[in-house]
Amino acid sequence: MGTVIDKDRLIGDKEIIEGMLESSHDGIVVLNQKRILYKNKRFIEMCDFPKELWEEQNVLKLFDYIQPQLINPDNCIAELKRISNSSNKDIGYLNFKDNRVWEVVFYPLFIDGEVEGEVWNFRDISHFERLKTDLRIKEQAIESSLNGEVFINMEDKVVYANQQALDWWGYSLDEALAMDGKQFWREPENFREEINKLIKEGSWFGEAVAKRKDGSTFEIEAFSNLIKDSDGNPRIISSSIIDISKRKEVERELKNSKELYQNFIKLLPNAVFLHRDCRCLYANQEALKLISCSNLDEVIGRDLKDCFDIDISHRNKFIERLKRLEQEDISLDPTEYKIILKDGTVRDIEASSSSLIYGGERYFTTIVHDISERKENERLQRKVIEEQVKLEEAREYDRLKTEFFANISHDFKTPLNIILGTVELLMKTHLNQNQCIYYDKFVDYTSIMKQNCYRLLRLLNNLLDITKFEIGVINLNLRNNNIVYLIEDIVMSVVPYAEAQGINLFFDTNTEERIIACDPNKIERIILNLLSNSFKSTDVNGKIIVKVIAQEESVLISVKDTGGVSII
Repeated sequence: MGTVIDKDRLIGDKEIIEGMLESSHDGIVVLNQKRILYKNKRFIEMCDFPKELWEEQNVLKLFDYIQPQLINPDNCIAELKRISNSSNKDIGYLNFKDNRVWEVVFYPLFIDGEVEGEVWNFRDISHFERLKTDLRIKEQAIESSLNGEVFINMEDKVVYANQQALDWWGYSLDEALAMDGKQFWREPENFREEINKLIKEGSWFGEAVAKRKDGSTFEIEAFSNLIKDSDGNPRIISSSIIDISKRKEVERELKNSKELYQNFIKLLPNAVFLHRDCRCLYANQEALKLISCSNLDEVIGRDLKDCFDIDISHRNKFIERLKRLEQEDISLDPTEYKIILKDGTVRDIEASSSSLIYGGERYFTTIVHDISERKENERLQRKVIEEQVKLEEAREYDRLKTEFFANISHDFKTPLNIILGTVELLMKTHLNQNQCIYYDKFVDYTSIMKQNCYRLLRLLNNLLDITKFEIGVINLNLRNNNIVYLIEDIVMSVVPYAEAQGINLFFDTNTEERIIACDPNKIERIILNLLSNSFKSTDVNGKIIVKVIAQEESVLISVKDTGGVSII
């Protein structure tokens, strides 16, 4: 359709119509047979005609002026001719070299049912075209963004989501547009509360857990912004979203690794110090124990010199190693130090150190092993070795002494046997007073000599037995004997001697017979030695009691006197 006007009304309302056309924001030209019947001031302003063309009625001259300003002018003129041949409303566009864009609307002018002319409406839409271009650019930017872009209105409805967001959530755009925003999140009950905070504060940045269409979840980082209209009313919430699932997984792994390493360091049997500029940054439990501290806060930030001193004998070595660590990234082999704690305790340690640069700062790690116990063991071992040497020397001395006693015993035994034999010979040849003038004294002296010879002989035999025992050559002549009878016989043999000493000697047993394997000669010597000791310690009218007590697996033989008890 075109513009239909009644001719009589047109004549009557001419001034009104002209006023309306002049007040228009668009340029308006009315033509008849290519001659300009009317053009408003806005058209002249839009074309920036010189004054000599303001009253020009030939439309072709006006377009001759405009034509050089157009992009592809031939195409534009052809487009205008096409439009002018139309019998209905038509629209075209003029694109200028200075980026102006005009929308051209053509209306056939019908007066009283006849086409009497043309009405051309020129509208400068450059601003709208720029907006459209900006919108296309923004739309392309949003669609090509690696971030998920989601827009939600004030009714919590999704009004747009780019492809990246749709891929993450697993929805199509049509599905997303039919959903509430809260359905995208694992905890939808908190969605409205967070939206209210965002409206109040204007923006929000943080992390959340999103829920996909299939029910699985992923972690996101979002920046949301409130968009308001020209009156300041909230209209749209835009959210730019990043999938941080992998990053969070790495962070969790790093955290777990950090905790693992920290626990590993805590559980190490060695002390570990992390320090910089001689100030402690970290110490594990063994390190605290080493320097007699109960809490990490006692050492963090403190100079290590405030915790312990290096013994003066090792101080130069410590300084030299510290200089090497400060000059290069290096790991030094373990070395031994002696440290002195503030309470005066001295500890032997073995320390290995390494250095590295992190964040432009040089850090040092020192692993310390408390070797005080090892050093003490080494000292004791040296002492044991020294004692072993002394023991070997003593054994050698005892061997020489034993060998000497063995030799001297043999040397004594030969003349002693000669003396004893001579005494016995004299006693056999002088049996009465007829054969010896001083018979009584002879008997007394020879008896004393014989008794002392036997005593010396017994001592020599004991020395020889001790010697044999120490060199491991003494042998037992074992055979089965009634131990009760054997002991009783030995005791009864010394009863006359006991009576002569005024001592009461008793024998007692809880069994009459117990057969055991023993050496009768050794048993006899042992019992006689014990009895001899008892006789020495027992006064006149004292008692000596010898008991043989048969037990389940053994025999207990005891010799008890009023001066003491001997048990075998």
